[in-house]
Amino acid sequence: VGQNELSWDCGSYSWWKYASPLKTVCEVVKKYGGHVGASAGVHIHASFNGLRGEQIESIARRSFELLQSREDIKNLMLIVSGRSRERLDRWAYMDMTHPDSRETAENGGVRKAKYTDHHSCISYNRAGTVEFRCFSASLDHREILKRMKFVKEYVTLIRNKCRPDDFIKS
Repeated sequence: VGQNELSWDCGSYSWWKYASPLKTVCEVVKKYGGHVGASAGVHIHASFNGLRGEQIESIARRSFELLQSREDIKNLMLIVSGRSRERLDRWAYMDMTHPDSRETAENGGVRKAKYTDHHSCISYNRAGTVEFRCFSASLDHREILKRMKFVKEYVTLIRNKCRPDDFIKS
């Protein structure tokens, strides 16, 4: 029932060293009765050593704006997330905040999600990372690694101002 989150320096080329214990961790969790719950998900935090908070926040904002502006990116996110659109919208908003959310209640109705909303698909949080909340739960280290690679490529696209069409092709 605990919360476990993974964060690594997405700006370094040695990010894969953080993935090396994933297989062992997943095996141990399964061995001791851990399982994938219906409401659980994998959250991946991308950090950037050497960047200031406002630079990381800018990466989060641009990452979320790209997601909101392109249907092909939304569709790709759905595929990689391992969730249905309904499940994704329940836990990680891409367009509109969930009608039952605190954020919506405070604003008197459904509103467009922002990159600073805690339950946005991609958000900037107080820890100074870009958080991807969109992935379904998994105890398959290969699936988690694929998602880490996706996040790495996505934030690299944003940071390096690559063309989204080139990202989709790759």
